[in-house]
Amino acid sequence: MARVAAWVDASCIKAKKASCISCIVASWMEHMMGLALPELVRLAHGVAWLIC
Repeated sequence: MARVAAWVDASCIKAKKASCISCIVASWMEHMMGLALPELVRLAHGVAWLIC
């Protein structure tokens, strides 16, 4: 879990959206389920970026 958290933190900091919960959730979803549901994850990530 710590490894995932570190990846999410790095991903969101890189995007300068580290404080945005939606960004963190979308990044975690993309990391964990990217292979299984790529279209859904891309959509969720896009929505999170708009919200942030």
